[in-house]
Amino acid sequence: MKMRLLARNMWSDYDTYIGRKKGFTVEIKTSFRTQHEDYGLFQYFIKTPTGEMKSAIKDNLSFNSFNECFDYVDGWIDQQLKIKTE
Repeated sequence: MKMRLLARNMWSDYDTYIGRKKGFTVEIKTSFRTQHEDYGLFQYFIKTPTGEMKSAIKDNLSFNSFNECFDYVDGWIDQQLKIKTE
């Protein structure tokens, strides 16, 4: 899965990266402002092919690096695809 910078939202103070994998749409967000309370933390939002949403806020998770967040999301999608094929 490739991620690309989608947009810098000046109103919400977040950079948003977006990627897609086998029907799943992934957004990884991080604050770009140093005085923001979430600065340096990465959060994900996953939309499944059935339209369900999974988010770091709902799961009470945050990550210290983009790669850490990406690896978690990629692994979760692989797990869901494996469950679906069984």
